[in-house]
Amino acid sequence: MTRICFILCLVFCVPTAGVAQDYDIRSLPKGYSVSWDTDIGRTTFTLTGRLKGHFTRDDSKKRAQEGVIFLNKKGETKRFTSKEFDISFRPHDCFLTAGLCKYKEELSDGRYRFMRREATVKDNDWSYRLYFQKDGKWVLEEQGTYTVDSYGYVIERNFMSDGKKHWSRRIDN
Repeated sequence: MTRICFILCLVFCVPTAGVAQDYDIRSLPKGYSVSWDTDIGRTTFTLTGRLKGHFTRDDSKKRAQEGVIFLNKKGETKRFTSKEFDISFRPHDCFLTAGLCKYKEELSDGRYRFMRREATVKDNDWSYRLYFQKDGKWVLEEQGTYTVDSYGYVIERNFMSDGKKHWSRRIDN
């Protein structure tokens, strides 16, 4: 599940006490594309419709992947689908919501987890902690920082998950 969260956090239950930031991707043209170098390979996201896009990661680090990401108007992920798996976030993954935000992460095989994200933002610099619920307790899964552009796309990101450091750096746009 950690690998799935990492894939979807580049780009992007009921939100509780979260404050929506004022990002809106609907004005971006179809075909708009951003790319990142990451610790697990070069990643590209291209808008293919008003609220969806194509995700690819090359095989340079033996972690190739391809899929479709469905977004809300802020650019937060609602669903990711690929040949390997299909995962939904209800109502979304809270990636661009400041404060406390909760959601349900559901896999197509019926498995699910309740997630809690605590985030602070100043200008476009974010700090966050992501938890999952296990046996009624919240367990820290990941924590880090990132900076986004005016559309909410990551410029730079650093985080810890499973005791390992991960990173991504925007390379164009």
